[in-house]
Amino acid sequence: MIWRYAIFSQYTKNESSLRTIGLDDKTLDILMKWKKRQERDVFSSENYIFQVNGDFVSDAWFRLRMKKNCRECGIKRIKIHSLRHSHASYLIYLGVDILHIQKRLGHQNVKTTLSLYGHLYPNYENDLMQILNSKNNF
Repeated sequence: MIWRYAIFSQYTKNESSLRTIGLDDKTLDILMKWKKRQERDVFSSENYIFQVNGDFVSDAWFRLRMKKNCRECGIKRIKIHSLRHSHASYLIYLGVDILHIQKRLGHQNVKTTLSLYGHLYPNYENDLMQILNSKNNF
Protein backbone atom coordinates (compact mmCIF):
# COMPACT_ATOMS: atom_id res chain seq x y z
CA MET A 1 0.00 0.00 0.00
CA ILE A 2 1.23 3.50 -0.75
CA TRP A 3 0.16 6.56 1.22
CA ARG A 4 0.23 10.04 -0.24
CA TYR A 5 2.62 12.37 1.52
CA ALA A 6 0.77 15.63 1.14
CA ILE A 7 1.92 19.01 2.26
CA PHE A 8 0.64 22.41 1.21
CA SER A 9 2.66 23.80 -1.70
CA GLN A 10 3.52 27.05 0.10
CA TYR A 11 5.58 24.97 2.57
CA THR A 12 7.60 23.01 0.03
CA LYS A 13 11.02 23.95 -1.26
CA ASN A 14 10.26 22.74 -4.77
CA GLU A 15 7.86 20.66 -6.88
CA SER A 16 9.73 17.43 -6.10
CA SER A 17 8.82 17.92 -2.43
CA LEU A 18 5.27 16.83 -3.25
CA ARG A 19 5.51 13.10 -3.78
CA THR A 20 4.09 9.68 -3.10
CA ILE A 21 6.16 7.47 -0.86
CA GLY A 22 5.80 3.78 -0.12
CA LEU A 23 5.71 2.48 3.42
CA ASP A 24 6.65 -0.97 4.65
CA ASP A 25 3.98 -3.28 6.04
CA LYS A 26 5.02 -2.84 9.69
CA THR A 27 4.82 0.97 9.48
CA LEU A 28 1.46 0.75 7.72
CA ASP A 29 0.17 -1.58 10.42
CA ILE A 30 1.24 0.86 13.14
CA LEU A 31 -0.39 3.78 11.31
CA MET A 32 -3.63 1.86 10.75
CA LYS A 33 -3.80 0.95 14.47
CA TRP A 34 -3.15 4.61 15.32
CA LYS A 35 -5.95 5.70 12.96
CA LYS A 36 -8.39 3.25 14.59
CA ARG A 37 -7.38 4.51 18.02
CA GLN A 38 -7.98 8.11 16.97
CA GLU A 39 -11.37 7.20 15.52
CA ARG A 40 -12.26 5.44 18.77
CA ASP A 41 -11.13 8.46 20.80
CA VAL A 42 -13.01 10.86 18.46
CA PHE A 43 -9.78 12.53 17.32
CA SER A 44 -10.40 11.62 13.70
CA SER A 45 -9.59 13.90 10.81
CA GLU A 46 -8.86 12.77 7.26
CA ASN A 47 -6.37 15.63 6.88
CA TYR A 48 -3.77 14.63 9.45
CA ILE A 49 -2.05 11.51 10.70
CA PHE A 50 -0.91 13.12 13.94
CA GLN A 51 -3.57 15.14 15.68
CA VAL A 52 -5.03 15.93 19.05
CA ASN A 53 -8.76 16.59 19.23
CA GLY A 54 -8.84 16.73 15.43
CA ASP A 55 -6.28 19.55 15.28
CA PHE A 56 -2.87 19.45 13.63
CA VAL A 57 -0.01 18.70 16.02
CA SER A 58 2.69 21.39 15.91
CA ASP A 59 6.40 20.93 15.32
CA ALA A 60 6.96 22.05 18.91
CA TRP A 61 4.84 19.16 20.16
CA PHE A 62 7.01 16.67 18.24
CA ARG A 63 10.21 18.27 19.52
CA LEU A 64 9.00 18.05 23.12
CA ARG A 65 7.95 14.41 22.68
CA MET A 66 11.29 13.53 21.11
CA LYS A 67 13.17 15.25 23.93
CA LYS A 68 11.07 13.45 26.56
CA ASN A 69 11.39 10.04 24.88
CA CYS A 70 15.16 10.37 24.49
CA ARG A 71 15.50 11.37 28.14
CA GLU A 72 13.34 8.41 29.24
CA CYS A 73 15.46 6.03 27.15
CA GLY A 74 18.70 7.52 28.43
CA ILE A 75 19.98 8.45 24.98
CA LYS A 76 21.31 11.69 23.56
CA ARG A 77 18.55 13.89 22.15
CA ILE A 78 18.38 14.07 18.38
CA LYS A 79 16.42 16.46 16.22
CA ILE A 80 13.40 15.18 14.32
CA HIS A 81 15.06 16.13 11.02
CA SER A 82 17.89 13.75 11.94
CA LEU A 83 15.44 10.88 11.44
CA ARG A 84 15.36 11.82 7.75
CA HIS A 85 19.15 11.54 7.56
CA SER A 86 19.10 8.27 9.47
CA HIS A 87 16.56 6.90 7.01
CA ALA A 88 18.63 7.97 4.01
CA SER A 89 21.79 6.50 5.57
CA TYR A 90 19.97 3.24 6.25
CA LEU A 91 18.77 3.05 2.64
CA ILE A 92 22.35 3.55 1.44
CA TYR A 93 23.53 0.85 3.85
CA LEU A 94 20.90 -1.50 2.37
CA GLY A 95 22.29 -0.81 -1.11
CA VAL A 96 19.31 1.15 -2.44
CA ASP A 97 20.13 2.97 -5.67
CA ILE A 98 20.96 6.66 -5.16
CA LEU A 99 18.29 7.69 -7.71
CA HIS A 100 15.60 5.96 -5.65
CA ILE A 101 16.88 7.72 -2.53
CA GLN A 102 16.84 11.07 -4.36
CA LYS A 103 13.19 10.57 -5.33
CA ARG A 104 12.21 9.39 -1.86
CA LEU A 105 13.81 12.40 -0.19
CA GLY A 106 12.30 14.79 -2.74
CA HIS A 107 15.58 16.24 -3.94
CA GLN A 108 15.34 18.02 -7.29
CA ASN A 109 18.45 16.28 -8.58
CA VAL A 110 20.85 13.52 -7.63
CA LYS A 111 23.68 16.05 -7.07
CA THR A 112 21.90 17.28 -3.95
CA THR A 113 21.58 13.74 -2.63
CA LEU A 114 25.21 12.91 -3.40
CA SER A 115 26.45 16.14 -1.82
CA LEU A 116 24.69 15.21 1.42
CA TYR A 117 25.32 11.45 1.47
CA GLY A 118 28.23 10.82 -0.90
CA HIS A 119 30.60 10.31 2.03
CA LEU A 120 28.68 7.14 2.86
CA TYR A 121 30.07 5.53 -0.29
CA PRO A 122 33.77 5.31 0.66
CA ASN A 123 34.28 1.85 -0.87
CA TYR A 124 32.40 2.44 -4.09
CA GLU A 125 35.46 1.68 -6.27
CA ASN A 126 36.17 -1.62 -4.49
CA ASP A 127 32.48 -2.53 -4.63
CA LEU A 128 32.38 -1.72 -8.33
CA MET A 129 35.45 -3.86 -9.05
CA GLN A 130 33.92 -6.81 -7.16
CA ILE A 131 30.75 -6.52 -9.23
CA LEU A 132 32.68 -6.30 -12.51
CA ASN A 133 34.98 -9.19 -11.55
CA SER A 134 32.00 -11.38 -10.69
CA LYS A 135 30.34 -10.65 -14.06
CA ASN A 136 33.42 -10.99 -16.29
CA ASN A 137 33.50 -14.73 -16.79
CA PHE A 138 34.60 -14.73 -20.42
